Amino acid sequence: MRTLATLALATLGGTAFAAVGLPAAWLSGAMVGATCGLIFGLRLHVPNALRDLTMLVLGVSMGVSVTPATLHAMARWPASLAILGATVVAIICAAIIVSRTFGWDRNTAMYASAPGALSTVLILAEESGADMRRVVIAQTIRLFLLVAVLPFVLALIDPHTIGTGLRAQGQANTALLDYILLFVAGVAGAALARLLRIPAPILIGAAIASSLVHGLDLIEAPVPLAIQLPAFVILGAYMGLRFHGTTFAMLRAEIAASALIFLSSTIVALAGAFLVHWLLAIPLTETMVAFAPGGIEAMTIIAFSLGLDVAYVGTHHLLRFLALALTLPIVSTVLRRINDRQ
Repeated sequence: MRTLATLALATLGGTAFAAVGLPAAWLSGAMVGATCGLIFGLRLHVPNALRDLTMLVLGVSMGVSVTPATLHAMARWPASLAILGATVVAIICAAIIVSRTFGWDRNTAMYASAPGALSTVLILAEESGADMRRVVIAQTIRLFLLVAVLPFVLALIDPHTIGTGLRAQGQANTALLDYILLFVAGVAGAALARLLRIPAPILIGAAIASSLVHGLDLIEAPVPLAIQLPAFVILGAYMGLRFHGTTFAMLRAEIAASALIFLSSTIVALAGAFLVHWLLAIPLTETMVAFAPGGIEAMTIIAFSLGLDVAYVGTHHLLRFLALALTLPIVSTVLRRINDRQ
């Protein structure tokens, strides 16, 4: 009953967020729904087995975005991608400096400021021992503010940017065998990642395996929304449970720091976008969406709805996602050792 109540609250939150058109609605809305339940004293629960299955589904889903065309497109913008990498480092460094004035530890500050890859960041943050309440609050504020403001800013820069809205996309007809092979590859990747002691092995291992089979054009199997959306709801509910013991007073205490982290991240990202626009003559609206500290899902949808170059935007966010997933655990270990010495 506790699990059913948790998933019901998470689904309600995801549905509400989706109804108003927020990106990553099923993840962030589910987090808010579960968190509200905790704040009002409900006893909530997500079984570990259900969490692990969710990690597998999301990991496999992440790899679907990697295609031969995507890999080929990465070579078209080497200077832009290099500047993107520099901005990611600068964003995290700036956030650590800002958050230290509020008493946040380096690990928490790093995951709270990570620009994108929300589901991966939350999973890795939990395993690193970071303060999950602060991480989730900061990431949620970043998501909401970015998506609410960015389209209007782009419209001011270029009034012709706003298109007619999202266009429906059909899903490829995929044989059942392809789905079976895809998830078998995901399970194998997760098992190998666990054997190699990779952080968040189910998520990362499945994502790498799925990326390989899609990148090599061995399988063309998009994971249906009917499977992805419940996975986001379950993950959102699970992450929302990290708010156990949180009060309204705590939320008020963290909003100021989270807002300043978002502001510093946005300023650094905009600086990188302007630099690429100036050096490479790529439209400013496209560089702003490509460098915005948001997730690949949200930013690609915004680019598509505004008629921008989805390949350019998607490639940058995909590369940043992969870079964050690979480097954050290493950086987290280094910071933890520094904290131990101090």
